[in-house]
This record gives sequence, structure tokens and C-alpha cells, in this order.
Amino acid sequence: MTRRGLGAQLGELVAGVAVAAAIVIVPVVVGSVGRAAAEGPGAAGATDAAALRLGYFANVTHLPALVGLETGLLADELGEVSTGLEPQAFAAGPAAVEALSAGAIDAAYLGPSPAINSFVQSGGTSLRIVAGAVGG
Repeated sequence: MTRRGLGAQLGELVAGVAVAAAIVIVPVVVGSVGRAAAEGPGAAGATDAAALRLGYFANVTHLPALVGLETGLLADELGEVSTGLEPQAFAAGPAAVEALSAGAIDAAYLGPSPAINSFVQSGGTSLRIVAGAVGG
């Protein structure tokens, strides 16, 4: 048995915790059922929105949103359809779901529990899951 340094052991522990968090807490991207987006792409009367109001959590469990915002990847993709990006941070899933339901935001990165709870409680009318942000 070899003796490893504390730094190596700590690195392995942090990596293990990150993997466990990614497996247990899998953010999904959801959109509110409202506005022209709910009618589907190309629907009659659907137009490009001036801005995508995007909710996210400012913590490591929602890293895809943080990376997309920080690097400009999300804004770059929206630039192709001349839609701005208005990110809004939330502290918890219920607050983001409430904002979605009230029409204050258009889409959000949510954990599976808030997304499923809102979907079930509304009979499938409150939101649509449009993408899985992480897997694995």
C-alpha cells in the first residue's frame, strides 16, 4: 500500500463529491407554458422574443447554467435569432417555479424535484421539460 499526500486524497474526495452531486442533482431546463414558445416552433403568430428571461441557481449543482452564462455560450446562441438574454438567479426551486408560473421568467434550470412537482400538481400544464442539462 502506497502512502499518498493529503492533497491527492483531498482531490479525489472533491472529485467523488462532484460526481455524486451530478448523479443525484440533475438540472433540467424547463420553459413556462405560455407565450408563443408554447405553441411550438413555426406556429402561426409565433415571433422571436426580444429577450429570453432565464432563471438559474448560482451554485455548483447547476454548473451548466453558470458556465453558459460566464463564457457567453448561451448569449451567443441566442444572438443568432436576435434575442437578448436576461438571466435571473434564484436561491431555490420553488421560487423559480413560482416565477415561471407567474410569467416573470421564460425558462429555468431546475432540479428534477421542483420540475416534477410543478408538472404533477398542474396536471402537466405549468411547464415543459425541454432538455436535460447534465447526465451521467
